[in-house]
Amino acid sequence: MTGPSFCKACTVRHARALIWAVILAAPPALAADDNIEAGLTVERSHLKTRSGTELRTSRLKIFLVEQLQPGLALSLHGGPVLLTPARNPDTAGMELSGFHVGVGAQAEWFRQQPFGLSAAFDYTYQQTDDKQADRQTKISLHTAQAELAALARLPPARLQLGIYALHLDGDETISGPVHHSRSLKAKRSLGGFLQTDLQVDWSGRISLRLEGGAQQAVGLTFARYF
Repeated sequence: MTGPSFCKACTVRHARALIWAVILAAPPALAADDNIEAGLTVERSHLKTRSGTELRTSRLKIFLVEQLQPGLALSLHGGPVLLTPARNPDTAGMELSGFHVGVGAQAEWFRQQPFGLSAAFDYTYQQTDDKQADRQTKISLHTAQAELAALARLPPARLQLGIYALHLDGDETISGPVHHSRSLKAKRSLGGFLQTDLQVDWSGRISLRLEGGAQQAVGLTFARYF
């Protein structure tokens, strides 16, 4: 019995050594698949609401994207927010800070061709507040955005030109000597965008995005594949 037990122990040790060798060798292969992307985006936007209030927002978006299959990906994002309401006497002088979190989905067709189509959907929840003297303001926003674009692949760059539909459902609550709450809706729901992606090397990109219409926005993205 001693001989077989000894051989079994040796086999287990050899198997463990082989598993560790495979794990240590795995990262380059995973990176080559480019199925996970992580990065951050710096955004600045200006949106008009039906009530007349203008929302000027600065956001830092940290995101993670996973390719479920070629041409289809899901994403998670979140980060800090700084919101400055304008044209609203109730929030004059206030700068609201908070956070945002969200999910998204992206699809792409004709991936092996120089020209193709892309579509995306994004949902974001954002909450910000500020307090000055005896006034406190809280703004919560639910934003959904769907887009469709034509794209051109000109290695090492990719260009997207498309349209988007925006839905904003929010609440502004002010408490203090005067307490009131009102809903926030986007004044416009349609717009267009232009995005340029530059592949800096096999594992990273830099992107610039410009939006007009429902909101005026600019975003700069730095991302890496893993």
